Amino acid sequence: MGNKPKDWKRRLPKYKGPASWFNGSEKDWREKVDAAKRRLVGAANPEDANVARLARKVATARREKHELEERISELNLDLAALDEVMAQVLENEEQQSVKLSDGVVVYLKRTVYPSIFDKQKSFAWMKKHLSPAELFGMLSVHPSTYKSFVTDLVERGEEPPAGTKVFIKVSAACRGMNGDE
Repeated sequence: MGNKPKDWKRRLPKYKGPASWFNGSEKDWREKVDAAKRRLVGAANPEDANVARLARKVATARREKHELEERISELNLDLAALDEVMAQVLENEEQQSVKLSDGVVVYLKRTVYPSIFDKQKSFAWMKKHLSPAELFGMLSVHPSTYKSFVTDLVERGEEPPAGTKVFIKVSAACRGMNGDE
């Protein structure tokens, strides 16, 4: 009569690729996962691990991850507050950056966020200001492409397309930390 509904769990191949947050190759991912298995399970064959001890490790790791994510949420709020204050203070003092004694440079980073609120006006503006090739490219534009397009306009001192609201987020960014430039 065919497969039972739960059989799909066994029929489909198991995903073994890198997690979305991992920066590296699939080979690097596999090596790190295998090393973590040996470290966490301690058995020559991880499938021979004691299921109760393994379940306790899973529960403990999930709890620790949740606590860390809560802490990251708190830090993100702190950073949002510091961004606002730093932007205000630097702008009041007509400064763009501050260099710390350890070489880290804290500077104002401006990010543009466009939002089309009137598609007809926006399209009419594009028809008037863009070449046919550019216009064709904008017909199925990805939001990040549109954002880049509007950012370029605004940075050149031009007005954004009609029908588009533009917001700017000013945040304090750092250079010279963790080997970045």
